[in-house]
Amino acid sequence: MLVGTICVPYVFLFLEALAKSLFRNRRGPVFADLITIFVLESIHTFGVCLLVFRVLPSCDVIRGLLLMNAVCTIPAFCKLTLSKSNSRPMLRFLTLFVDLAAFAAQCSVYFIVTSTQFTAFLTKPSGATTTPATPTGDLSASDPYDSMNTAMSNSMKAAADTIEQVQLRFGWEAPVALFCVSIVWWENYVDRDIKLGKLNIPLGTYKRHLQSIRSKANIGASIWKIALTVAFSFLLLPRDHFENVFVS
Repeated sequence: MLVGTICVPYVFLFLEALAKSLFRNRRGPVFADLITIFVLESIHTFGVCLLVFRVLPSCDVIRGLLLMNAVCTIPAFCKLTLSKSNSRPMLRFLTLFVDLAAFAAQCSVYFIVTSTQFTAFLTKPSGATTTPATPTGDLSASDPYDSMNTAMSNSMKAAADTIEQVQLRFGWEAPVALFCVSIVWWENYVDRDIKLGKLNIPLGTYKRHLQSIRSKANIGASIWKIALTVAFSFLLLPRDHFENVFVS
């Protein structure tokens, strides 16, 4: 069951957050903190459901592996731009080069997916394609090359008609899913505030504040993520494919 598989980590998250809130003295979040956490968790849940219910079922194994290697785009960008490094200059330069290469490799997946047609939920043509029948006269008197050309042209026409009736969609779903999945992990590599001249954005300070109140906020966020997963399973799957959500 895909929905159950996605929701199992949220159940453990709920139990962990509940235990920390009951047996530890934790600060509670204010309304603005709840809005921030719930919005980020909602975006992440939408990305996971879009990836599982729409993107991965419509691609082959190679493309699936390629997509799964690009689910950390936002953390890679934060590691490249917003993380501290107290190492030696040579090691710092090497780390910067590796971080840049990892970020570029993950971003390349976005261009690869969007530059090719992405076929989601292929449906059978509504009507069978009929091809004109070839005359069945005296085959011995007819030219074998003419018969071969006629058969090839009929096959190509049938394939073209089938492709036209298949619902094709471009690969916007995959980049959106990858971005939404990775946005929730922005906190992992944000170690400092953003300073642009006189403009100071206390992103690192706000990250530490969110980490201090996340235990109690995750009690409601985990339940919210379970409800969203069930809702998105109804919304993102066509009716004739919905039974696949509950059957592995």
